[in-house]
Amino acid sequence: MDPHWPEYQPINFITESAMAMERLAGLWKEEYSALEANLEEVKTRQGNSRPEKAIRMQLERLEKEYLLAELATRGFLPGYGFPTGVVSLLTSTMETIGRNTTQQREDNRVLSRGSPSRPIAQALRDYAPGTDTTLDGRVYRSAGVTLNWHLPAAIEGGQEIQALRWVWRCHECGGTGTRPYRPEQCPHCGENDPEKLSRNEYLEPAGFAVDIRDKTHGNVNTQQYLPVRDPLISVQGAVWMSLPNPTLGHYRSTGNGHIFHRSDGLHGLGYSLCLRCGRSESLGYDGNHPRTMDGHKRLRGGRDNDREQHCPGNDELGAIKDGLLLGASLYTDIFELQLCEPETGNAISPFQAYSIAVVLRRALCRSIGIEQDEIGIHTEASRGPKGESARSIFLYDTASGGAGYVTQVAWQLPALLEEAAKLLECHCDKACQACLLTHDTQHHIELLDRRAAQSLLSANYLDALRLPNELKVFGEQSKLELEPLSIAIQRELQYKNIDEFRFYLGGRIEDWEPLQWLQSQKLEKLRQNDIRIILIADSRCINLLTQSQSGELAAVMEVTGASLLLASGQEMLIGDSDNALPLVLEMGGVTGFVRWAATGEQATVPGETWGTGTEETRFLITRGPHALSPISSDWKEISPAGLRHTAPGLVEINIHRELDGLAVGFGQRAWKLICEKDEVISQRLASGEKIVTISYSDRYVKSPLVLLLLFSFFHELMDYPGGLGEESKIQLITELLKRDETRNPYLLFHDWQDRQVRRELFEQIFGTLGEFRLIEKRKQEVPHARTLTIQWKDGENWTMRLDQGLGYWRLDKRVDASFPFERDSQRQLQHLLRVQANVVAQSIQFPTLWYCGQLLRGDVSENPHV
Repeated sequence: MDPHWPEYQPINFITESAMAMERLAGLWKEEYSALEANLEEVKTRQGNSRPEKAIRMQLERLEKEYLLAELATRGFLPGYGFPTGVVSLLTSTMETIGRNTTQQREDNRVLSRGSPSRPIAQALRDYAPGTDTTLDGRVYRSAGVTLNWHLPAAIEGGQEIQALRWVWRCHECGGTGTRPYRPEQCPHCGENDPEKLSRNEYLEPAGFAVDIRDKTHGNVNTQQYLPVRDPLISVQGAVWMSLPNPTLGHYRSTGNGHIFHRSDGLHGLGYSLCLRCGRSESLGYDGNHPRTMDGHKRLRGGRDNDREQHCPGNDELGAIKDGLLLGASLYTDIFELQLCEPETGNAISPFQAYSIAVVLRRALCRSIGIEQDEIGIHTEASRGPKGESARSIFLYDTASGGAGYVTQVAWQLPALLEEAAKLLECHCDKACQACLLTHDTQHHIELLDRRAAQSLLSANYLDALRLPNELKVFGEQSKLELEPLSIAIQRELQYKNIDEFRFYLGGRIEDWEPLQWLQSQKLEKLRQNDIRIILIADSRCINLLTQSQSGELAAVMEVTGASLLLASGQEMLIGDSDNALPLVLEMGGVTGFVRWAATGEQATVPGETWGTGTEETRFLITRGPHALSPISSDWKEISPAGLRHTAPGLVEINIHRELDGLAVGFGQRAWKLICEKDEVISQRLASGEKIVTISYSDRYVKSPLVLLLLFSFFHELMDYPGGLGEESKIQLITELLKRDETRNPYLLFHDWQDRQVRRELFEQIFGTLGEFRLIEKRKQEVPHARTLTIQWKDGENWTMRLDQGLGYWRLDKRVDASFPFERDSQRQLQHLLRVQANVVAQSIQFPTLWYCGQLLRGDVSENPHV
């Protein structure tokens, strides 16, 4: 369970489980319906032709498959050590149909529905069209894929085939992913240069099949294999952590990394595939269409007992597609490591990277007691935390969804590297079965070089991975924290009875985002668990906060029940005067305490990056068996009211549950309340003079839910005589989207990850109100305050600041929150227009505040109540 995601409520668990079950049932029905359609196409009067028998055999096996085995194979239920995402090679031929077959065991996961099976990643290598497979001493050649859809009768109109998708790879940011449509630019960074952004259409096969007319043979010496292709891997959004010496490298890990396994044919140019029958052949070395596909017969038998001349796909425009990849997209646990040469700081060589990956995997498998085939390895040229050239070592769980193996690398990384160095000690020249050569590394034998790896993992290099003396601010009990602080907190809570948290807040004032910190760290959960929260802030920082920042900090205190104490910057340091470092967090209880310090002050900024700082930031941890020391009596306590104040001339609106209700009616309720509280805006909107310009500035307009509320808020102004008119200009200023979360969004309140889709959606929906302009800037260029400004023709203006923006409202728990993020903007817009969502206030007890008036001097810095 990821503590950062708010959908982990019982109702959402149930909803998500129901959606997953419905999705799997749909896949089973599609496969069954496709087989029924194929049976109808080849049906004879007698009903006993061999193509009919072959299809009936598949239908029978599909019907009689054990439900629990099917759910486990498709990844809905735990596999308990067995692979999931399994596909089969259909080997029945004219000469084998009708033979007696023995009943397979219920727990036989090597055979699925009576056919040999592999996890999809392995099947793409072993069963790809053109490869030979030996089974019971007979050699079978795969000739295509099994289809789990029924092709429409007419496809020349360009209608969408659901089984076809696009995979993209950005060589600028290293991102990869899949879409139902061809992305025009990188969804992560916006890159659109064709030289840097590769895009390929692919099909994820439901299974593979031999030609039903094929004659098997027993000559195992002439088998054909296709080249093994490395997977595409992305860990975008995971937090980078630095090694004890930052010049030696960085690492990061995630439980939701993306991997795309693929097969691109004999020459790496893809396949020619018939969407009518599934027959497939590799494109020629020059990319030409293979002649064997011309006039081909159905892969699994044709009509009239296979007497029809050729497959109908030969005569249908668009039924045969050239250049397709076969692929599979999955999410799993991934660990990424980037090591550097100690003398130059440059990326290590491909030989060093791959050889270290091999022994690092062996060391991990020894440590946790698993087989090496549970973990996959890969290396590639990549980008570092600052965009510099690097070479990444990837370790990933081969099980779809992850098994929690490689997430254990981070906290024992120095020890694993030391063990890896020992495993490189061998008598061979470069590689052998005793050190580097295994079943899967044989495909990259040219990269195996134990001496190259040894030259990097020298004794001096390993010594440099130990904690230097200047970082031992807690004395000899100081240790390097090897996991992001948000994960480390959850780890420590499992072993200690904690009743108090002390957060130390500082860093650059302009980076303070208290509400984002509240949401990213789930601080309200601590209060629910009766944990006392104390915020200890640098008094200089508090005095320099803007009104919006002060208001957010007050809201955090109210929601969490936290107290705020002011200390001097010097009192928030640990260590001697020459090597003092800022404290970040202390947590304690009757069973002991844990304390963390950081090498950079930015790690103490209350915002999305709290506990991470910059890429070079390192965290130190110490533990003790006794309670935390008492808090200084000299530290001044400030209440939430002491952080808030209303500037003269402004109207303060306290909002509790007044705006709860349907999202489409949010604007009507909001403007009614505003006009009741502020007579000035009420009179202006009642006048006949239309708005000239209306502008809203908010960093956090990132989710479909916020878009719904904002559009309703603007749309309501169309109904006022002094509101929006045909010539009104609408402007929205917000932050550029960036990939800061490894998980894919799928609920209405999740953030978009594709900046182009967000832009298209906003332009389509707000363009119906008038001339619209979306301005996207870097976060630092967008003011922290969420501000609405309206201007009329006579030059008068009215401004309103929303202290918590539109993020104060959440979906009612009874609402279906699913949203099709992976679809194109038009499909997402259609979904939005159909949404009937109820929104409710985040807090019943504590309000959100809106400040409005004709004269708002901006987001002033002084805070006279402190």
